[in-house]
Amino acid sequence: MSSREKFEKIIELVNEIDLEIVSYLLYQPAILCGILRFLERIHEFMRIVGLRMNEHFLIEISRWIDCEVDGWSYLQIKIKLLERGVDKFVLLKSLISMATQILPEQTRREIVILVE
Repeated sequence: MSSREKFEKIIELVNEIDLEIVSYLLYQPAILCGILRFLERIHEFMRIVGLRMNEHFLIEISRWIDCEVDGWSYLQIKIKLLERGVDKFVLLKSLISMATQILPEQTRREIVILVE
């Protein structure tokens, strides 16, 4: 699968993506591949627990900038819950565990996972 095809698949798996991230991911094929695998696993996990995108949750990819440390920024994968009653902390813990298991260290260093 080409980088373009991988990126098109990512577009299907998210509700919103920052245009700067598009450019960044196209020039970082290892991170692009890792993010794609992670997003696919997020969707799989959410289906297993009975949650569907656009009905129960949204996924956004953007750039998180550390205001306190000049020049520090990370890819941010944000899961926005639309459904009340879902334990955000349990979900975050599950996503972090999943990321640790499937993502290479280089990709893990580049991302922040947020559940709100």
